[in-house]
Amino acid sequence: MGVESIPTEKSKKEKYLELFHGEPDAIVVLSGDIVEMNDGAMNFGKRAYGDIAAVSGDLPKWRSTAFSDLGSFKAVLGGIFRVQAVAKAAEIFPKSPVVTTTRDLDKDLHLERPTHADVMAEELKRRGLS
Repeated sequence: MGVESIPTEKSKKEKYLELFHGEPDAIVVLSGDIVEMNDGAMNFGKRAYGDIAAVSGDLPKWRSTAFSDLGSFKAVLGGIFRVQAVAKAAEIFPKSPVVTTTRDLDKDLHLERPTHADVMAEELKRRGLS
């Protein structure tokens, strides 16, 4: 049994280059729905955004779904984990633009709710992307 070495930044980038089949032209976050920060969502939000909220001093009113949320699609979508994965990919490929998307099946669900793309863009900003 051998001891594995700690991956270097170069080896991480090589793994991402293999995963992405080269340097991506863009990194796209597919919408994973959003939920309003009510009591249950707030508990998850504090865990998911704890360090980020501590820096900015606030939590967003809306957030991407976790695996424990059904959202408006009535499916387990894990949108916040899509955001986290894209934030990591953007660190590896800083020249690749990041594109957020929106898909609402029920247009009348929340007339006052923001787009998924806007919520995910804010979550990416809270993770250091501009």
